[in-house]
Order: sequence, then structure tokens, then C-alpha cells
Amino acid sequence: MLIINNMMCHVVTLMLAVVCFVFAYIVVKGKSDRFISGYSTASQEEKVKVNVNRMRILLALISVLVGSFCVVVPLLANYDGAIRDAVVILLCFGLAVVVLASTWAKKK
Repeated sequence: MLIINNMMCHVVTLMLAVVCFVFAYIVVKGKSDRFISGYSTASQEEKVKVNVNRMRILLALISVLVGSFCVVVPLLANYDGAIRDAVVILLCFGLAVVVLASTWAKKK
């Protein structure tokens, strides 16, 4: 029973990772601007202030990081503290992406 549950965990996380990677590809191609938080509801004056290409890159980066997180964590399940270390790394990358979104993606 434990082997089946462990295998299902790997299958589900790999499927979630594939979804994240496909979403990142769609974002980079420019087909998902409505998923950029605040951009789809912003006025035209506010949309002019944002570099959409950089926001797409950041959204794709977030999707790739979450997909990578889904792949790596089950593989490190036997390592003590692996989940904690992976969460800390993901939070650090997430903080960096938030800082980049508020500074790098704005037009000068």
C-alpha cells in the first residue's frame, strides 16, 4: 500500500509540474496576459506604465520554479529536512521575483 501511495505521489507531482511548464510556455508566447495579476483590470494609463514582456518573463519564471519544486521535493523525500530546505529556497526565489516585479517590470 505504501508503494502505491508513493508512486501516486510521484505521478501527481509530475503531472502538476507538466502543467506548470506548459503554462510557462503559454505565458512566454504571450497568450495569457489576463493571468497577470492587476494587469487585466488596470486602466489604459496604468497598462502603459508596465513592461508586459518583463511581466511575462516573471510569470513564466514563477511557473517554472513551482514546476521544478514539484519535481524535486518527492525525489528528496528520504533526505532529512529536504522539504524545509526546498520551501526556504522557493520562498527566497519568490521574494526575488516579487522584488523584480515591482522594480524591473516597470517602465522608466
